[in-house]
Amino acid sequence: MTTITILDLEFDVIVDSITPYDVGRSSGPPEDCYPPEGGEVEWHIDEDHPIAEFIQTAIDNNESWKNLVEDTIWEKVTDEPEPPEPWDD
Repeated sequence: MTTITILDLEFDVIVDSITPYDVGRSSGPPEDCYPPEGGEVEWHIDEDHPIAEFIQTAIDNNESWKNLVEDTIWEKVTDEPEPPEPWDD
C-alpha cells in the first residue's frame, strides 16, 4: 500500500502488479533484438477510504493526477535504502 497526497487529499493506493521496464535491444544480430516492453503498474484506490469512488473517478478524468499516482508508486518501488553511516574508530 502506498499513501498519495493530491491537493491536501491523502489516500492509499493498493498496487496489484508491477511489470519492470525492459529497454529492449536494438543492436546486434537481428535474432537477438526485441522492442522495449513493460514499465506498467496496476493499482486501485483502497476501498475503505470514505470517498474512494470519488477519488478514483477524479484520477480517471485527470491524466496529470494519474501520472502523479503512478510516478509516486514507481519512486517507492525503486527507492534504494540509504547506505549505513560509517563506524567511528
